[in-house]
Amino acid sequence: VQSLGATAIWLSPIFESPSIHRYDATDYYHVADELGGNAALAELVDEAHQGGIRIILDLVCNHISYQHPYFLDALNNSKSFYRDWFFFDPEDEIGYRTFFGVRSMPQVNLNHPEARKWMLDIARYWLEEYDVDGYRLDHANGPGPGFWGEFWQTCKHVKPESICFGEVVEPPDVQLQYLGRMDGLLDFHLCE
Repeated sequence: VQSLGATAIWLSPIFESPSIHRYDATDYYHVADELGGNAALAELVDEAHQGGIRIILDLVCNHISYQHPYFLDALNNSKSFYRDWFFFDPEDEIGYRTFFGVRSMPQVNLNHPEARKWMLDIARYWLEEYDVDGYRLDHANGPGPGFWGEFWQTCKHVKPESICFGEVVEPPDVQLQYLGRMDGLLDFHLCE
């Protein structure tokens, strides 16, 4: 990687998940065992940093797995502490809001203070405990620009040189709403 002139490695999702793509985490505090677990990430970060290479994690804040314990508790108990962390709608065919209608990926209500704090704590954890260098933020237009301002400030407070860039597949006028809330965006329209 170093010989290519690259200065960062962006890892696709690494957290525990029932799927091969891992965009539906069941545990944001554990690297999947088949990837070597947390110890493997610590070793990778250490080795990469020794070579002047940064490690960027792919973090999905918009949705989780329908097998995540918080969602299961909320789904099966209308009085659950986690119930308002999701968008339940008995009129909806699935019964809850999801990522593009995919039943296995319920959307997290990041407007709820406790759910928001949970996600910010996750971001803080990997920066503080594993010295990762930032995040590529999947489907960033899901939570919207308001959440990302606080997320970005949290990351910069922990590690000022960290980087946060989002996937916002929207026209430039919508992308401009993220100015000052992230370090950059993946611009698929420009790429096309």
